[in-house]
Amino acid sequence: MHKKIKNKGGFSIAEVMISSFVLVVGLTAIISLLIENIKQSSDVRSSIIASQLAQEGVELVRNIRDNNLVNRDDFLNNLPDSNEDDCIIDAVYGLNKGNGPSTCGSYDTKLYMNNSLGFYGHSGSTYSGFRRKIIFSDYRDSSGDGIVDNFSIVSMVVWNINASSFPSLSDCNSGNKCTYVKDLLTDH
Repeated sequence: MHKKIKNKGGFSIAEVMISSFVLVVGLTAIISLLIENIKQSSDVRSSIIASQLAQEGVELVRNIRDNNLVNRDDFLNNLPDSNEDDCIIDAVYGLNKGNGPSTCGSYDTKLYMNNSLGFYGHSGSTYSGFRRKIIFSDYRDSSGDGIVDNFSIVSMVVWNINASSFPSLSDCNSGNKCTYVKDLLTDH
């Protein structure tokens, strides 16, 4: 009588090693993709916040101009009356030609998170990673009467950098972690 030799269906050491290698490579790829996705999400979030902070800078200047017009003041009242490229502004202090914490000149452009009020400003204890500066330029007398009636404003925001300087306007892009909003304000 012949005995049948039963083949035990186990895996060889080589098969276990190959399948373990494939599993490790697959898991490493998945984890790398997840990490990159989280990083990209963080960059997109920062870019969106920066663009909103840039828009807010223009809106705050526009608010000062509008209040001047409503009060029948010179529309440049409490705004620079000549080119300034190093100004700061926030919702608490406004911009006040050198009289207070938000002005033009050599000031810290860092934006801090005010946790109790829920907004960004130029004072506080928790640095947000964002910096904003306002650039006033191109004052013009379009009517020819000798009175300035419009000017250009740029609100520039950079994020996740420690340098105290901003890139030039032509180099301000998301690759340099910079965004800006430009507007023309008039006396009406």
